[in-house]
Amino acid sequence: MPPHPELVRALKLLSEAVDAVIMRDDSLAREKIHAANIRDLFEFSRNLMNRTDKALFFKRDRNDTATKASKSADRMPSSQDRQRACARDGWRCRFCQTPVIQTEARDRLRALFPDAIPWSKTNGYHGAFYALMATPDHVVSHAAGGVNDL
Repeated sequence: MPPHPELVRALKLLSEAVDAVIMRDDSLAREKIHAANIRDLFEFSRNLMNRTDKALFFKRDRNDTATKASKSADRMPSSQDRQRACARDGWRCRFCQTPVIQTEARDRLRALFPDAIPWSKTNGYHGAFYALMATPDHVVSHAAGGVNDL
């Protein structure tokens, strides 16, 4: 599935925002971050993450004769393992190669520009940051015995 058409524009705007932060032009950075808050990106990503698009998500037939592995005790990888996986994959989604943004980077920008990056159920979520957030996933689901190995 190709990336959302607005994703390239959002990436460019966020890159320009970071450049503005480096140049200490907070007004320009805030402007670029606001412009990257593209509602269509949020809606598109939310539909993917919540599996609401039935054309994209369906249950595959499973081979019942396959041996089911025992579940890992930890439901999700540690923050260090998530960091290593993102670094290993060049800060890109392993499936679609879209760049990803670590939670810590988003949170640092939110600390600098709290009014420019909404991030709550009450205020909504910033479209570009939502679409680009690094979300770990298992190759084999945890429910099917998947482990957290890199």
